[in-house]
Amino acid sequence: MNAFYFGVFSLYLIGILCIGIWGWQRITDQSDFATAGQGLPLFLVTTSLLATYISALSIIGGVGYASEHGWAFLSLFSFGVMAGSLFLSMTAKRWHDSGVNSVSELLEREYGPGSQHVRTVTSISIVFSFAVILVAQLFGIGFILEGIVGIPMPVAILAVGSIITAYTVLGGMVSVARTDFIQVAVMGTGIVILVVVLGRLVLADPDVSFTQEASHMTVYGGETPNNRTMFATFLAMGFGTAVHPYFIQRLLSAKDVQTARLAPALTAVGAFLIYVSLSIIGIIGALYLPEHVGDQMAPAIIENLMTGVLGAFALLALLAVVQSTTDSLLHVIGVYISQDIYGPYFLDDPTERQMLRWSRIFTAVFGLLCVLFAATQATVGEIGLIALFATYAWGVTGASLFVVVVAAFYWDRLTWQAGVSAVLAGFLGRLVGGVFEDVGYVDFDTTGLAVLASVLVFLVVNYLADTDETRRKGVPTPTD
Repeated sequence: MNAFYFGVFSLYLIGILCIGIWGWQRITDQSDFATAGQGLPLFLVTTSLLATYISALSIIGGVGYASEHGWAFLSLFSFGVMAGSLFLSMTAKRWHDSGVNSVSELLEREYGPGSQHVRTVTSISIVFSFAVILVAQLFGIGFILEGIVGIPMPVAILAVGSIITAYTVLGGMVSVARTDFIQVAVMGTGIVILVVVLGRLVLADPDVSFTQEASHMTVYGGETPNNRTMFATFLAMGFGTAVHPYFIQRLLSAKDVQTARLAPALTAVGAFLIYVSLSIIGIIGALYLPEHVGDQMAPAIIENLMTGVLGAFALLALLAVVQSTTDSLLHVIGVYISQDIYGPYFLDDPTERQMLRWSRIFTAVFGLLCVLFAATQATVGEIGLIALFATYAWGVTGASLFVVVVAAFYWDRLTWQAGVSAVLAGFLGRLVGGVFEDVGYVDFDTTGLAVLASVLVFLVVNYLADTDETRRKGVPTPTD
C-alpha cells in the first residue's frame, strides 16, 4: 500500500464528510433536500452539472477507451452531450418554473387525471437505470484505489461508498452541490497536471511521437468503424443528457431562470475541453504503457508515470469525478423512491418533513445495498469496459424518458395511457436492443430505435385513448 496516497485520500474523505455534516444544519424540509430550496447560484449549478457530467464513464472509461481507440472517444462521447445540453438550455425555463422536486412529479402534473401511473412507471425506470450506473461508478472507485493506493477493491468500495452515502443522506442537494464544487476544482487541477506531465514526457523523449500510433489518430478507430455506429452513440448520449434526472435536478435547484438556462451551456464547453484532455491522456498512456490499455490505464499512469504530490493530485482528481457522480445518482434515487413511488401509495397526505425523513431513509438503505452488491461482485469478477457498461444504462434512461418529457412540454392533448406506454416501450425497447447487441444481431447502440418505438407507441395510444375519452363525454369526433 502507498502510505502517502492513502493519507491524502483519507484526509480528502474526511473533508467531504464535514461538508455533509454542515449541510445537515441547513435542511428543514423535502424541498431543501431535493432541490436546495431553489437557491443555488450560477457557479454552484454549473460546477455541480460539470461534476455530474464527468464521471467514471468519462475518466476511467474515457482514458481507457482512448488508450485503445484514440480520438474515437472524443467523437463518440462528446457530440451527443453537446446536443443534449442545448436541449436542457432550451427547456430550462419550463423546468425551473414548474416548482417540482422531480421529473416524475412534473409528468404527473402535465398528463392530467390518472397520471399517477406515469409518475410511478417513470420513477421505477429511473431507479433501475440509475442503480446500474451507480454500481458502475462504485467499480470505478475500486479500480482507482486498488490500482494506485493498493487498497483491495471490495474494501475501497465499502469505505468510499459508505462516506458518499453518509454525506448525501445528511445534506441532500445542499451538500451535494457544494462537494461537487470542490470536486470540480480538484478534478480540473488533476487533469491539467496529467496533461502537462505527460505532454512534457513526450516532448522530452526523441524515441516517442504522439502520432506514432496511426490507429489512434483516426476518428473511426477501434470500435467506431462507421458513421452508423457514431450516429447511434450520438443519439444515446444526446437523449440521455437531454432528460437525465440528475442534470434536471440542477435546473430545478437554480435560483432563477437565467441561471438554469446558462449553466448547461457553460457546462458543455467545460465538458468538451475535459474530453479533449482525457483523449490526450489516454493516447500518451498507450505509448508508454501498452500492457495496460483499457480501464486500467488511468490508475496505471498515476502509478507508473507520476510521483509525489503531483501523483496525489491526479489520484484525487480521479476520485473526485467518480464521487461527484455517485452522490448525484444516490440523491436522485432516494428522492424518487420516497416521493414518487413510496409516498403516493403508502403515505396519506405526508408533510414536507415526513417526506424529508423518508428521502433520507431510502437514500441510506439503497446506497448501502448498492455498495454491498458492488463490493460483493468485486470479489468474484469485474465489469468489462466501464464506458460501454454505463453508456448502456444511460441509453435506457434516454429511451424511457425523452418522448414523455418532450410531449409534456409541446403536446396539448395528453393521456396517462400514452405516457405509461411510451415509457415502457422505450425502456423495454432498449433492454431488448441490448440483448440483440450482446448476441451480435446488431453492431450499434439501439437507443435511437428504442426512442422511435416509444414515439410510435405514444402516438397510437394517445390517439386511441383521447378518442375514447372524447366519446365517453358525448363529444362527436372526426371519425364519427
